Amino acid sequence: MNKFICKLKDGRFLIAMLAILLICGMIRAYRVWFSTTHIAFLNYQVIALGQISHANTNDMIKLCEITTDDFDHLDAYDMIGLLKYKSKS
Repeated sequence: MNKFICKLKDGRFLIAMLAILLICGMIRAYRVWFSTTHIAFLNYQVIALGQISHANTNDMIKLCEITTDDFDHLDAYDMIGLLKYKSKS
């Protein structure tokens, strides 16, 4: 116990802990603000998704097709595109 108190008084342990917290904070900030944008498309036809995917020239944008079974995983996407079909009447 006495050695632990001496390390705390020395300050190197405190600086190391602050450095670890700073690195963890920087990783979290990168993931939230600067990482790849994931866009999910629901109820899109394959031909429309192909055209959108072909038009996407940005490497920082990833496109995904989701089904109604994937509603539990919607929080993993930054944006969700929905397509409502018009019925002919």
